[in-house]
Amino acid sequence: MVLTRRAHREKMEIFRWLPNEILVRIIQQSGTADQATLCRLSKLFRDLCLPVLHRDVTIKGPRAIASFCSAILENPSRADAVRSLTLDVPYYEPDVNHGDLILATLKLMWRLEHLSVSLCTLEDHHWANLLERGQYTQLTSCDLWVPTDAPVILPTRPSDLAVSFLTRHPTLKRVRFIFADRIVPSQSVRVSLPNLEFYRGDAEFIVAIDAICLKAVDLIWYSEDNVENIIVALSSITQPDLPFISSHELRSWGGLRQIVTSLSKHMPHTQTLRLACLRGSLRQDTIRHITESLPRFTGLVHLQIGYYGDFFQMSTPGGSDEDRIVVESWGEACPTLEACCLNYLGWRKVDSRWEEFPIKEFWVLAGLSDIGY
Repeated sequence: MVLTRRAHREKMEIFRWLPNEILVRIIQQSGTADQATLCRLSKLFRDLCLPVLHRDVTIKGPRAIASFCSAILENPSRADAVRSLTLDVPYYEPDVNHGDLILATLKLMWRLEHLSVSLCTLEDHHWANLLERGQYTQLTSCDLWVPTDAPVILPTRPSDLAVSFLTRHPTLKRVRFIFADRIVPSQSVRVSLPNLEFYRGDAEFIVAIDAICLKAVDLIWYSEDNVENIIVALSSITQPDLPFISSHELRSWGGLRQIVTSLSKHMPHTQTLRLACLRGSLRQDTIRHITESLPRFTGLVHLQIGYYGDFFQMSTPGGSDEDRIVVESWGEACPTLEACCLNYLGWRKVDSRWEEFPIKEFWVLAGLSDIGY
């Protein structure tokens, strides 16, 4: 639609009489392209649109990140509007690092509520700098990499880097820490995160966290981990009367059997249980062990078991008769179960019968889509 000068002038007069709060609501309901167009209408609209445009920022690729950071450094006032920042450099991108530029930009964004930075975006010494010095007083969610070879490059232990960052951000509700290897915190270290609801990362690291309302975990396990101690520590920071999502990844089914046993003993209130194995086949003795452990769970509603790759299948072949028999046995062992996922397919209880349904629907039903699946 092309406006004449008079029509444009009349439209601007109408907007001039509207309160800024109403204009901001209109801008917020507009698409990104429309917001960018409104920015060019007048100084008023530019001042109102820029905070909205910069509130939730997702930048992919090293060149786009460098361009965005340079623009922020040239106009530092824009940094104050950013509440959510996601920087993503795919592993296949050219080896171009703008770590110094990114860190300088992040220093201006002290009002961030969400910060997500992919592994390849920074080099290890930049990661260490961010974890040791970054401070955002309103941060509620983070998705960050912890460089596990930092002791080779820097004197700081990887676990100390993670502890340092968490200690400065007690406002965190969701934490995703990606490690390249096992991280073992010092026994005397405790980090208070009274608002923490979700943690994703090394299982051993959970023993260093104090929380009171944890609702979900996605734990990466190693063969050296003391399963019993970790599950006991996990149970101490959850509430038995709150639904709990418990997700676990390990390289062997043997270790997962230990986890199921310990969970059924110390956390029988678990509502959703996900077990993912990175290698090996799901054998009958594993199925038997899981089935024998299920009666000890008092409120288990959703159960997902399979290889790690199975959870990312978008199309699902028909389930086998053997799978149906296993699912039915789980339902008999744990009457509270309403849905299961075994290998490539989901199963849902309908009128006391188990019917197949897609894995994606299972994720939504089980609440796994809310934590990143």
